[in-house]
Amino acid sequence: MAGHPSIPTGVSTPSSAKQGDLIQFSGHGVVFDFTTVTQQQRVGVFNFFDSGNQYVIGAVTPGDSGGPVADLTDGNKAIGIVDTVGVTVAPEGVNVGEAGVAVYALLQDAAAHGFSISLRTV
Repeated sequence: MAGHPSIPTGVSTPSSAKQGDLIQFSGHGVVFDFTTVTQQQRVGVFNFFDSGNQYVIGAVTPGDSGGPVADLTDGNKAIGIVDTVGVTVAPEGVNVGEAGVAVYALLQDAAAHGFSISLRTV
């Protein structure tokens, strides 16, 4: 993860990630792309998983899409990929911030379809 060479150390899952965990972003979102600090030092809060997606409350904007999301509290583990910025209403609750594919779900889906993918950690 740009600016965080010790991230990721593994993959956060529904059994290891907890609501309120601190989340690290690293990306080039509009307004945040001007300095290395604003690109790499944004922290949010994990909210919930739902249907293979992760939902995080935090400062992300268009341009961050595709960027990594890591769970600092869960041992610097990869938790997701930025996909949607906005407000989400899901069975688990309301989320204002970021939603995207959860890495654990991506790996499970790939394996179910015969693709052997592993997360490269440092």
